[in-house]
Formats: sequence, C-alpha cells, structure tokens
Amino acid sequence: GVLGDRSGVTGVVARSARGEERIPARLVVAADGVHSVIARRLHLVRPYGSMRRIALVAHLDGISNLTDYGEMHVTAGAYCGVAPLGAGLANVAVVMRPPRGAGIGARPEAFFWEQLGRFPKLAPRLHAAVLAGPLLRTGPLAHRAAQTVGNGLLLAGDAGGFYDPFTGQGIYKALRSAQLAAPVIVAALRDADTSRSRLLPYEQQRAREFRGTFAVEWLVQRFVGRSRVLAHALQQLARHPAMADTLVGVTGDVLPARRVLNPAFLGRLAL
Repeated sequence: GVLGDRSGVTGVVARSARGEERIPARLVVAADGVHSVIARRLHLVRPYGSMRRIALVAHLDGISNLTDYGEMHVTAGAYCGVAPLGAGLANVAVVMRPPRGAGIGARPEAFFWEQLGRFPKLAPRLHAAVLAGPLLRTGPLAHRAAQTVGNGLLLAGDAGGFYDPFTGQGIYKALRSAQLAAPVIVAALRDADTSRSRLLPYEQQRAREFRGTFAVEWLVQRFVGRSRVLAHALQQLARHPAMADTLVGVTGDVLPARRVLNPAFLGRLAL
C-alpha cells in the first residue's frame, strides 16, 4: 500500500515476516510492473479499452523442432510467443482478448492447451510437450498512467504505462525510464525537493522518449488484428529483407522509431 494520497506520497506499506510495516520515504519510485500496486492504490491507472488483453504464460518442455529463434504465431483474436530457453525448454505466452479467456475458470491448464491448439503451425509440435512449471495468468494488460510523477512519487517502467507485449519492448522501457529518472531523482533529493514540479522533467522526457515506440506498437497491432493485412505485410517484408531488418531493429530498440514511422516505409509495406 501507500502512505499518503495523490496530493502527496510519504512512503509505502509493506508486508514482511514481522507483519505489516509502514516505511516512510522522501521519494517513492514505483517500479512494480504492469500491475503496479502503487499506481492502482493512487487511482492513476487508465485502461486502453480497445486493447484489453489477458495472458497465459508457462515453461514447456518437449516442443518439437525448436531452434535458436523466437517465434510469433498469430490467429484470430490471439497470438502466441515461443522463446527457446535451451535444453528443450521454451517460454510460451498466449495473449488474447478477455472474452476468450472467460472460460479459464477452474480449468486453466486445459484452457491453455486448447488455446495453443488454435495455432496451426504450433499445435502439431506439442504432442510430447508438458508443463515444466506453474501456469501464470495476468491481465488486463494495456493501460496508461494519468501521471508518472507526483509529490513524492515517480513511476518507472511498466508501472508508468503498458500497451501490448507483442513487440517485447518492456525491458528496454524499464531500463531507459530508469536512465531518464536517475538524474532527476538525484537532483531532487540533493535539493530536498521531491515535489511534482521538481520531478516533472522526467515525465516530459519519458513522453518524448516513448512516443515513437508507442506509435510503432499501435501500428503493429493494427496489422496483427487483421489477418489479410498482416499476410500482405509479411509478404512485403519477405520480398524486402532490408525492411524486415528495419522493423526488427525498431522493435528491438536499436533503431529509432522514425525509421518505420515515415511515408516511404509505410507505403511500401501497404502496397
């Protein structure tokens, strides 16, 4: 929990072996992920209604024909990421709209296997596959924060906003937001001023930094949600490997978003 309120945060409430503890702080940095307790307690979370998604995630052992490459499988209303971990293990995540997840109920594992069966290039490779750990469930995923700084408060990483995991950019956002936050935090503590106005440069820099990334994520979802459009785009990327390299570079955060967000690239992708 949080000590204070939206007008000013003065610490956190934590649970430990000694029980509940109240921990005062000059500044609380909420780096507690897509389901940030602090952001939710302060009513800062604003969902993207059109992008409501839930995810089922597990390690599987025994998927046939794994390589050293990650895989993305797309079908109507859902997609699945397969990330090989070595020694026959893979991290498998199915992301879908909540209506399809309504049947999870008391049979989450059966529901998970049923969803995997919807992907025609993946399902035949699962005959010998077994769960190698717990099945995790999370969602809804997409949200933004009404503000990422307040009096005594700063939201970092996914706590400050999250759109969709398809492009896998969460780690970069976490690290980059920490880089942006660090000098602002140091200066605020040095000056004994952790007010919203003193922390505001972080919010402004963060917005500028991730504006292009958000636009690319939005664009990718427009393709993923339309099978014919996606098929055409993939054909274009297959014909033009340099375009595919550019898109991967942007979603891998090694190239600037403007390399994709320009009329020449988008025109070639669509035509």
